[in-house]
Amino acid sequence: MKKLNIWLPLVAIMTFVFALNPTSYACGNPPPIQPPKVWVISHGDTNNDGLFEWWIGIELDSVFAPINPATSCVCGLGLNGNLPPIAILAGAMIAVTNTVTHEITPLPEFVFLRDPNLDDPLKAGDALPLGAQWAGFQAFVNPFVLPPLGPNEVYKLWFEVLFDVPVFPPIAVQVAAGSPGDSDHPIIYTIDPVIASLLLEKPHVKQTFTGIPENEGRVQLFHSISGLKKLVVRVNDYPKIELRGLSDNEGNTIDASIDISHYMMQGNNNTIRVDAFGKKGGEATLTIGE
Repeated sequence: MKKLNIWLPLVAIMTFVFALNPTSYACGNPPPIQPPKVWVISHGDTNNDGLFEWWIGIELDSVFAPINPATSCVCGLGLNGNLPPIAILAGAMIAVTNTVTHEITPLPEFVFLRDPNLDDPLKAGDALPLGAQWAGFQAFVNPFVLPPLGPNEVYKLWFEVLFDVPVFPPIAVQVAAGSPGDSDHPIIYTIDPVIASLLLEKPHVKQTFTGIPENEGRVQLFHSISGLKKLVVRVNDYPKIELRGLSDNEGNTIDASIDISHYMMQGNNNTIRVDAFGKKGGEATLTIGE
């Protein structure tokens, strides 16, 4: 097993929308739940070549269909924003992932290879602004049986990204997955809500989100939380809203939300300021969505 356990400062802003999943799928789809579970994990400069390795993972639907006959599976990752001078979308895999230990077991049947011929078709169907960088991957998957999931395990689609800077920049990220030409398993794009991973480099950190649409009326805190004690949210020029009583136990999972719909203005120009308080090293995942 490969262990992914290095969590570093980042603000990965991602937009996602999910279609309902009426059937089982062979290649994997984002689950019909909100919020989606997304991880961004650093491995550092593993090759000592000045390129810093990051893995972006999105939880897949736990309902797979046995692949019979063999199926061509496609996935892709789109990045948009103030990208570093070097941004390489290097690889993709599907793996059984433990949400507590962060250990992964790749599925050997899904050997995704980089396919530049998919870049433009994926880009044509995305919801990112013009200028987004896309990378497509394809795997020809033979019939197989999925391994059973154990406690705290999920299927995740992981993408490897290389930057020439040691921090993950605030960028928009979009994921696509499916099987081309298969009407029962079309390529689905993720778009909505806004997602940010928070890391307390000091007892009080601030983040500001701009350009938020009026329909994104709920701030939700989820995933593994360690050391985060209080969250203060201020929408536009309205008074602050506080979320207190957060546990500082390692590995604790908390689902908490704040309704901000009454403070959102019409249009796509809302500003949300977040202040996070707790002990150094605390982390959590924040979503801003419907």
